[in-house]
Amino acid sequence: MDESDRHRQLVTTIETTLAGQFPELEVVDVDVHGGRGGRLTVYVDRPGGVDLAVCEAVTRALDDLRDRYALDVSSPGLDRPLRTVAQFARATASGCTSRPTRASTGGRCSGAGSPGPAPRSSR
Repeated sequence: MDESDRHRQLVTTIETTLAGQFPELEVVDVDVHGGRGGRLTVYVDRPGGVDLAVCEAVTRALDDLRDRYALDVSSPGLDRPLRTVAQFARATASGCTSRPTRASTGGRCSGAGSPGPAPRSSR
């Protein structure tokens, strides 16, 4: 089994373990640094965000992995990478607006409430 297969198996184990206890929780990413005995960071999210109590509960639920890894559980933060179509769809639905700036350039994405880039004047 290569490293990629081990990583997929680990992610599946984590998702399966958490699904029953936290059905609203999404495993956003799993990072392993240093292999077995190294650091395992599990990034989770849910509607309404993740607080310390959620991180503690997830850590307890993944207690079996603490025998093999130094375990960290965290929210992905505001500048999280979007890795799936579903993550992108949620992010754009929650505050990204699109408006055409010129017919030839199409739309541009700007943050919620931001006016976006100003149209360029034609010469």
